[in-house]
Amino acid sequence: MTKKWVIHHRSDCIGCGSCVAVCPKYWQINQKDGQVDLQQAIHVKDDIFKRKLDIEDQEANELAQQLCPVRIIKVE
Repeated sequence: MTKKWVIHHRSDCIGCGSCVAVCPKYWQINQKDGQVDLQQAIHVKDDIFKRKLDIEDQEANELAQQLCPVRIIKVE
């Protein structure tokens, strides 16, 4: 099975916190600007970050993707 990634387009984040609510292991609200950070992520380019997804956390991150009102979380 190929390992999946969680991808976050941070600059478009509105800080609603739905991702934090369903998967706090991966997501945390940044106290400086109110946007959400993908924890332990690799900076890809511009304001795009990614992190390898552990199989046991896939369902929670897929839910975070579905709940994000601005659709800036992708599980691939």
